[in-house]
Amino acid sequence: MFGKLKESVLTNLESTMKDKGEKDFKSKFAEYIKVLKENDTLRSYNEAYNLLNESKFDDELTAKIFLDESINRLKELDVSSTKALMDLTEEVVSIEGTVNHSIDELVFSKDLSIVETVEHRVKLINNLVKGGVDMNKLNEEIESLSKNLSGKISKLNEEQVKVLNLFSENDESKVKEYYDELISETNTLVNQAITESEDIVVIKKLLSVNTKLNEMSKEKPTLESMDNILDLKKTFI
Repeated sequence: MFGKLKESVLTNLESTMKDKGEKDFKSKFAEYIKVLKENDTLRSYNEAYNLLNESKFDDELTAKIFLDESINRLKELDVSSTKALMDLTEEVVSIEGTVNHSIDELVFSKDLSIVETVEHRVKLINNLVKGGVDMNKLNEEIESLSKNLSGKISKLNEEQVKVLNLFSENDESKVKEYYDELISETNTLVNQAITESEDIVVIKKLLSVNTKLNEMSKEKPTLESMDNILDLKKTFI
């Protein structure tokens, strides 16, 4: 959203200079700069986008950490502030395939698939690493990942797909919320099974499962642990 609007404003400024001359261009440009200066949120967007475009790191790990922190902070900003840029935009242009397009998708899109998320992250990480990375190798890995995920995801149930998407969004609060909800639902099913069972051996096993779930509730959720809980939950349904 921000990247597309910013590029649209700059493109419109170029057209103004070409079609209407320097005087109109200076007036429009001054208006654009004024909006950025007076709107702290827009200025934060602009600084973060510039850093993601221009920063360079020696290794991929540092680039990944920088990318994750930047995207998380951008998601915290008030998106309604971009309306000020929209008011300056006469015509919205396409920025598909650019760095700013990938940032926009990771920050503002609510329905990215796992493969799309990976593709945009790879593009941005490649841009952040000095000298880039081997794009041929990366493209091969993306294609392979896409095929593997497509095959696996088609076999997953709705809850498993939801878990994968939550982790791909890299939002720890959403992951933890769903993790706690999942443990609570499974605990309820286990307690119900304990109440209904008359077999002391089965009851003891179920009590140990309950204890394990309580221990897991205090741990940081992982994709593996959530998958295990989903499998456990299915046995009681």
